Amino acid sequence: APRAAPPDDVANATDAATEGEAAAEAANLAAALAAVDACSRADASDGDWCPLLDFAVSATAREAHDVLFATDHYERFLAASGDVDVAGEAWVARRAGGRASSTRTIRLRHPLAVPVPSWVGATTVPTVKHQRSFIPRAVVEESSFRNIPFADALAVRTVWLVDDGRVRVFFRADAAPGFPSWLERLLVAKTRAELEAVFFSWRDRAVAALGERENARS
Repeated sequence: APRAAPPDDVANATDAATEGEAAAEAANLAAALAAVDACSRADASDGDWCPLLDFAVSATAREAHDVLFATDHYERFLAASGDVDVAGEAWVARRAGGRASSTRTIRLRHPLAVPVPSWVGATTVPTVKHQRSFIPRAVVEESSFRNIPFADALAVRTVWLVDDGRVRVFFRADAAPGFPSWLERLLVAKTRAELEAVFFSWRDRAVAALGERENARS
């Protein structure tokens, strides 16, 4: 299973090949750091980020990260939750603005959360998850959809904060400018309900996986 590069592995970090790629990487890095900063506040009350989980684990931050993100644990969880064709890339160490992080992309097909007419055909939607890890303390994920109407209308971001003995999860749903506010509220509510159900299962699997690691070590 792929393992993430440590944050100080700057010798092997990948620099952006072009000026445009460098600017995009810097912007993505800044957005990820801002997300981690917002969620790290005690009350996470910036008005956009919603807490999902806050639970104790019997592991250090590094141990938790290595089990939950540096292996295929997350991909196996997605597949068990109903996603199909789940394919995760290996983590790639990156460097921008003097800050090291690791990124990867996960592609899958996500079941539609609402009934669809028979003429639509497919009941799953192509989904891309871009993850950035600040090892071992935080992982930021942005999920976007493909090949459906209004695919660009909503982006869902998730942040995991990993501390010694504690894991917290937050989410944020952003609608495109000009998107009807009533529909945005509906989509955000449905997204929260779906994420709560999914991440309660993720929490149980995470605790079990870390418990197995502790038992194997003792």
